[in-house]
Amino acid sequence: MTRITLIAAVAAIALAAGGWWYFAQLSAWPENSVPARNDIKGAEPDPRYYAMDVSQDGNRMLVTNTALGFQFSVPGIWRIGDNRLGYGTFQMFNYEEAAATGSKWDAGENKIEMALIDDPATFASGSMTPVKIAGEDAFRTEGEFKNYVSYIVPLKAAPGKFITMTIYGDPKNYTLLDSVVATLSIK
Repeated sequence: MTRITLIAAVAAIALAAGGWWYFAQLSAWPENSVPARNDIKGAEPDPRYYAMDVSQDGNRMLVTNTALGFQFSVPGIWRIGDNRLGYGTFQMFNYEEAAATGSKWDAGENKIEMALIDDPATFASGSMTPVKIAGEDAFRTEGEFKNYVSYIVPLKAAPGKFITMTIYGDPKNYTLLDSVVATLSIK
């Protein structure tokens, strides 16, 4: 019995170590971790990932992406949550992320999120109102429960692609997104 117990213990340890090694290798595979290639000078663009160039100019934050051909500014000082567009979303917060619950927003707290999409109809959950943004035919949509406002804008530099700009949080500040969209330039 002792010999069988010892063999079983060694097999269990080997299995656990092998599983740990396998999952460690799996998480390092390229399709599961996308390198930040668009922010490296001379690197080939990775179509899944577009890093945003963010700078603070006094009381305004300037956000640019030359590969996709757009730029906009946001009033105030915002914290960047995620700087990936295309393989994730670009996120800005005007509050500390640790204080956020994701379902309840305190007065004055908002998040602006940006995504890269192929089809506006699959993004919008409600009706889409046609608008002009940066000289382009775009759309405005609101969440069914008035829990967000979004703009959907086509990109000249990436035909068939659109950016979305969505604001969540305190609905009293939703007009802030209108002011951000007003600064959007598309090249």
